[in-house]
Amino acid sequence: MVRIPPIFYSFTPKVQENRQQAIDSSPVSQPVLQYPVAKGRLCSFLGDSSRFISLDLSPVLDFGDIQCPCCGVKTLSEEKYESLLKDAEQIKTPKQMVKFFKANENYIPLNMRECIFRNSDKYLDAHEFTVLDYFHDSKQLAFHTRHYYIEQVDKFLIDYSKKLTDGELKTSVLDTSERLNPSGGYHDFKELMFALISRQDFGLAEKCYFFDYLYKDVRSASLNFGVYDIHGTSEMSASELAKLWAGKVFSNSLIKETKIHNYQMGKDVINNSVLVCNSCSKKSTPKVFMDLQGVTDYNEAKFLMFNYLSNISKLMGEGRITSNKFYFTNFAYYIDRLSKGNIKFTDADIDKLLRLRAMAYRRDSFTPIEQTEVDIPCACCGSTMLPHSKRLDIQLELIRATSLKDYADILKKYDKYIGHYAKDCKNIFLNIYNSNPQISEEDFIAEFTKRSKHVLDLEVDKALETYDKNIDYIKNNGTSKEYELMKIVKDRTLLYLDNGYFDDYNYSDYLATVFHDINLDSDFCSKGVYMLLNDMKTIAYKSLIITPNDKYDNSDKSPLFTLLFNIFKTDVATGDLLMPLKKGGSQSKDNIVGLCKGCNLIKSNKGVEAWYTQLLSIRKNFRKQLHVIDGMAKDGKLKGFDSWAKDIADSMYSLTRGRYDIRDEF
Repeated sequence: MVRIPPIFYSFTPKVQENRQQAIDSSPVSQPVLQYPVAKGRLCSFLGDSSRFISLDLSPVLDFGDIQCPCCGVKTLSEEKYESLLKDAEQIKTPKQMVKFFKANENYIPLNMRECIFRNSDKYLDAHEFTVLDYFHDSKQLAFHTRHYYIEQVDKFLIDYSKKLTDGELKTSVLDTSERLNPSGGYHDFKELMFALISRQDFGLAEKCYFFDYLYKDVRSASLNFGVYDIHGTSEMSASELAKLWAGKVFSNSLIKETKIHNYQMGKDVINNSVLVCNSCSKKSTPKVFMDLQGVTDYNEAKFLMFNYLSNISKLMGEGRITSNKFYFTNFAYYIDRLSKGNIKFTDADIDKLLRLRAMAYRRDSFTPIEQTEVDIPCACCGSTMLPHSKRLDIQLELIRATSLKDYADILKKYDKYIGHYAKDCKNIFLNIYNSNPQISEEDFIAEFTKRSKHVLDLEVDKALETYDKNIDYIKNNGTSKEYELMKIVKDRTLLYLDNGYFDDYNYSDYLATVFHDINLDSDFCSKGVYMLLNDMKTIAYKSLIITPNDKYDNSDKSPLFTLLFNIFKTDVATGDLLMPLKKGGSQSKDNIVGLCKGCNLIKSNKGVEAWYTQLLSIRKNFRKQLHVIDGMAKDGKLKGFDSWAKDIADSMYSLTRGRYDIRDEF
């Protein structure tokens, strides 16, 4: 364990009276420094402030639902765990078991999902199967997975032995290979391998390879296989087996509190606490967060930790735990030291966490977009929005992808979460890959960019054709001033395009150049002008998806990673204010609807009437979302939203001045 300079404090926490105070006031305590503060090495994170408070994470143990910073699984409280077991007791058929697992997929460790879900679809319709059949099917997959990884260890040992000359080490390597037992227990495997690996004459490169790749896979597969260690299953009823199986699976996700580091054990070191899942809490001895010196993918590790801190930030803003920005800075400092500088949280990262905390304080939580049990359509484009917990799974797979095939498989696997604005990108990607799977990454990006830009240019032409039709309509049905304004906009737009100024699809520059002296709030500005602006803004947004220069701070990743990251980013579920604050809207959930990231950015601060009346599809998708969420509330799947759809319908009637009345539907 890396040495952590000790800091000792006598804590007298300030009582937070309300959420406003929790956000706006600085936590105060009286520090008693018994050791210099790392001789200034607490650096810019803590600045010169001497006011600290240690964050109490214990309330989170009562409700769980934060994602583990080690593996990313959604954690379970004891109460939620017992509730799941009670639900499992009611299961009689494999179809019910599959639906039960799928409804609670986020609580299933990632390494267990493949075996549980790979063949699950066949149990949804067939009536001849039992829960025991489903159990044995999954168990067989788990066994084969573990067998495969132990075979990889065996292959590794045999290959290594070929490099060695005859002697004691070679004999030991071959003996270990012969004694490997795919059906044996994990502890037997560990004891056998560690006896060999710990030899001083064992190769350093081979030792690193074993720990960095093979050992972790075997351990994970063994943990997965251990879930099926249930005796007497043939004599059990379906409900008994379902409860035991569910208990084994979900017990791994129970939330636990542990230390980030164990230096100065027994002393109160500020903010030395972290919440992890039960499985990850067992990986280290003594119980500390994780051995960061054994991490091989620092990007993945930082991503999981930042996601965890985002969960904590949201809980602070909601007032469910004491607000304390110093938890983030101390966490960042400890991880920096433990990882020997390989995992760094920048000032920008800390600022983002603080902004998330402030946003959670100001705005009510819009829980429909956070669940995964029911698909929520975007209220604008209608695409199935990507929940944040599912976004975590996808991004982890992207981080772990190593080939073009891996990326193509991810696109196919999560097709329903590819939104309206990224469909063309997905189709172009798969068309190029399917026609030439062996294409190099560099050639792929060049071809993808070329085809994507061609599609965008066609969309520009289509936008102008639509605008011409609107000009003809205004000529016959509008006023002369409306027609004159539309002609001016057309002439300026054509000049702008002919000069090549829109080759980079810069919407801000287009708006500033073409509309610099036009009052868009004027009565002479017709609907056709707004439609052109929306089309050009949409094209500009789509261009950001195909641009390898990443706007989400992933510049250290490959262009392929950035491309797929951008594709899925467009469909991430967000809560948007129906009536913007600048126009008098509130931040309560009765003024929030769910929009995908793309629609949210394109809608911007557009007024409700201008946005809602823009396209017939928006009005259809808006009502569709209200019906889905209202149905969830009535089915008991969503608390606190019993009157939400009705309240939103009332608001739309008022905001559109009675032009659109859907109140009778709710």
